[in-house]
Amino acid sequence: MNLFDPANLTSFNARLKELDPTLSLVEIKKILVGNGARKELFNIIDPELEVMLVMDDTRMFAGGVEIKKEIEEGFFKREINFKKFVFKSSDYSDGMVHADWENVDKVKKELKEGLCVVSVGSGTVTDISKHAIHTFFEESGIKVPFVVVQTANTVTAFTSNIAVLLKDGVKRTYPSTYPDYVISDTEILKDAPFELTQAGFGDLLARYVSYADWYIGYKCKNLDKYTEVPKTLLDEMLDYLVKNAGKIKEGDDYAHAVLTKALLNAGISMSIVGMSTPISGFEHVISHVLDMVCGINKEQPMLHGIQVGIATLFVAYAYEAMLDENDILKKLTFPEWNEVEEKIKREFFAKGFSNDSVLEMIADYKIKYDKWIESKKDIIEFFKFWDSEKKIIRGLIKSGDEIKSALKEIGINISTRAFPKEMEFAFLSAHFIRRRFTLADLFFFLNKLNSGLYKSIVERVSVE
Repeated sequence: MNLFDPANLTSFNARLKELDPTLSLVEIKKILVGNGARKELFNIIDPELEVMLVMDDTRMFAGGVEIKKEIEEGFFKREINFKKFVFKSSDYSDGMVHADWENVDKVKKELKEGLCVVSVGSGTVTDISKHAIHTFFEESGIKVPFVVVQTANTVTAFTSNIAVLLKDGVKRTYPSTYPDYVISDTEILKDAPFELTQAGFGDLLARYVSYADWYIGYKCKNLDKYTEVPKTLLDEMLDYLVKNAGKIKEGDDYAHAVLTKALLNAGISMSIVGMSTPISGFEHVISHVLDMVCGINKEQPMLHGIQVGIATLFVAYAYEAMLDENDILKKLTFPEWNEVEEKIKREFFAKGFSNDSVLEMIADYKIKYDKWIESKKDIIEFFKFWDSEKKIIRGLIKSGDEIKSALKEIGINISTRAFPKEMEFAFLSAHFIRRRFTLADLFFFLNKLNSGLYKSIVERVSVE
């Protein structure tokens, strides 16, 4: 289906270099995709190394076999020296393992020369492991081999050299390290709980709004890089999935294989440009804020990708509202910083955010604000040609109705009562937590990011 097959990285990198020689090539040695691919794990590992299995305590099965136990038994059988590092859900007040600096440091303390890390499980475990290895290398110069065994089609973390971690209670994206090998066993992935597969699908939908955020941010001088190569990596697979979401729900082997490779390519798409812009924009900061509010209230958040899928639907309709806007130049504002800073404090303190969290947000948002003020001439020049720019933006997104149809087909609940309870707060305030420009920033600088906008979108989003 796609010239960019993550299971053939030699061809993949050659094609990348041909399209844009300025982009980074993929530094993963091999991605193994297929039924039974997990059996190759024992051929990948250098028998001279000690193995550390990093995982949580969630039990995962494929074909009636408990995966983590099977891997342990495989090491015993082959007499490969190994130890386990297990994150126990009971050790956390909300019962969830979080990708944060505390957990990164826990894993890093176990690292040493002569060790190979094998992470088995979720994107959280993967991000913790990869960033522990990355920071250990920065501090010691010792490169610890790293193998990722993916256990569900949930997120894009498995192939990326980026880690998303909590800092002072705020989610931040950090440059990290590629895994050496990724194992995507389609038997495991297809047998995973279906809500995890729904989450992976929802996470991918972000591409259909985030790319427009990237484009507008670039044009408004918030970012200095823009390329459509990641879009080329993703769109054929993603377009197939949107049109055939029902086949994933039915268990179709081909549809599941496409979903697997699309998620792998999505992780790579971020890595080759050195930022998460191809698949992370307004919809992701909405999800991040929802997660943070749940953390404050000691509540269980939705699965990341399901939350992102719902947020993507909101943003898709918000884009339609923005593309109906005319005479933007007459409406643009360049507010005073003290007004904006006070608004951030007022809104987030009211929701129980800590002083450290709010100061972290303010520091990051100030970078975006300063660029907006400094780039006033360029921004005005961009919006002089808004009618022609609209056509470009429409080519980067899918309509809200298309996103809604795909979510319904795969069985994600988009009724009003299923929305996260702090959805309005997240929609109206999420742009304050990150320095990167999103559609919400444009609404904010037009004085149109308000409850009226939110309610008008809810009317289009919900299905009772």
